[in-house]
Amino acid sequence: MSGGQQQRVALARALVNYPSALLLDEPLAALDLKLREAMQIELKRIQREVEISFIFVTHDQGEALTMSDRIAVMSQGHVEQIGTPQEIYRSPSSLFVAGFIGSANLLPGTVKSHDGGDVVVTLQAGPTVRVAGDFSSFAIGGKVSVMLRPECMKPSSDVGVSGQGLNGVLTDMVFQGATARMIVSLPDGSEVTCLADSSARMPDAQVGSSISISWGADGGYVLAGWPEKAGSTSTDVDHIESTL
Repeated sequence: MSGGQQQRVALARALVNYPSALLLDEPLAALDLKLREAMQIELKRIQREVEISFIFVTHDQGEALTMSDRIAVMSQGHVEQIGTPQEIYRSPSSLFVAGFIGSANLLPGTVKSHDGGDVVVTLQAGPTVRVAGDFSSFAIGGKVSVMLRPECMKPSSDVGVSGQGLNGVLTDMVFQGATARMIVSLPDGSEVTCLADSSARMPDAQVGSSISISWGADGGYVLAGWPEKAGSTSTDVDHIESTL
């Protein structure tokens, strides 16, 4: 039997007695990409039909976001955060979670001022930026990190009219089909990653050329503390548990 057929048989055996919950420990890890994506959809469909809670353990962050209704991120045996995929991705509880779930640019800075719930942060990389949201609890002068997801950062020939931008040097660019992944080195030596729509007209950017990247005030999120390494980051963890 194929890998997908073996997984279907194993799932049927597990469900035959209608358990109240089913633990799936990386059931799709050995499958190739296309089959794994197909099985993700099939597992979600089966879970809705049988109405049994699935606890899905995975090291694949994308798989956790795709499969789950709620996610528990664990590190060294401790739960870091529990929430919906959207909450985990957009509003991580810590630098650790931000760096692990998806790609994140973590830019250290200090709180300059507040404007309602919005916070104004002076980045170590140079500019002062505004981050929209409910961040009034952060003390002025406190150390914070501005999290920017790569898809929220867009290459441009000039810093945006809102002043939300960084200047740097394009050090690498990788075509990924619908998007192009761009690595930009900042004046402080850190690097950030942004995603550009490959179907849109991009600035005349070549590796080694100067470039600016910009984002909206609602494109960032503020977290307490500074990362060990500024810029684009990821973190090793034990595993993720997803509940379907």
